[in-house]
Amino acid sequence: MKYEITLTKEIGLKHLFLLPSYKNEIWFLAFVALMNFTVQFASPFFTPYMLNTLHMEVSTLGMLTAIAIVAKVISYRYWGKAIDRFSNRTVLITTSLLAPIVPLLWLLSGDVWMLALFQVFSGFVWSGYEIAVFNTALSMVGRELRPSFISKYNAFSAFANGLGAIAGGAFLLLFPNLFVLGFSGILLVFLLSGLMRLAVSAVFAPKLAKSKDVENLTDERAVIFKLIAVYPTLGAVSQVQNGWDFTRKIVRDGAQNSGIMLHEGIEATEEIVREEGRKLITKISRRGRL
Repeated sequence: MKYEITLTKEIGLKHLFLLPSYKNEIWFLAFVALMNFTVQFASPFFTPYMLNTLHMEVSTLGMLTAIAIVAKVISYRYWGKAIDRFSNRTVLITTSLLAPIVPLLWLLSGDVWMLALFQVFSGFVWSGYEIAVFNTALSMVGRELRPSFISKYNAFSAFANGLGAIAGGAFLLLFPNLFVLGFSGILLVFLLSGLMRLAVSAVFAPKLAKSKDVENLTDERAVIFKLIAVYPTLGAVSQVQNGWDFTRKIVRDGAQNSGIMLHEGIEATEEIVREEGRKLITKISRRGRL
């Protein structure tokens, strides 16, 4: 009797939950999923809070959003060096413990300049967290199983994101007048989000396993940087550029059409004047003959 050994390139969910060898992977996925849940519990409500509660202009909202994005892009290089020096796990634990501070800062002030500082801090923290968590996901399993594991990672993250947003909205609907520590409504959601992030980080982060070395780590980090920083930024710039080109085209076409219409109008006017002039000359010549 002959036996064939087949190496699988797929990690099924039953393997993750049943095989003891995947306990580190399950712990990591649970950590990421719960962190995403706590983040999305509050994340959808920052914009309504700024527009409806703080009565901000849309331009101010855009400025604050841009500040967070710029701070995140600038911070990637710093966190990349920190990961090279201290490891993914250290940076992941550090940033996960800083993440609870982000929504709690919004309880302190509604001043635009203070919110701008909060956004700088937010971009700084999340840039490190995103790089560390994705690098860790890449290094949890070998290269052959990596695509399968990343698909599970994305599935867990997406499910937790949706569930967190639904939970935050449901909380606001069910407890609109609940006061805790002097906060209610959206501010209470920010408070709860911060406390939940702190609980998840305190319980899960210290027990995260050290990740394995990943081949071509620098190249993979460059890919990650492009995916989560460069390409979205280029996309935003492209949208602005496309919008400007579209507006410029409309103005140019409008000017051209106006010029054409004006030219046609002048020609029509000249034709009318010439026609009336010919008629007038004809009448005068007729009277002269009479």
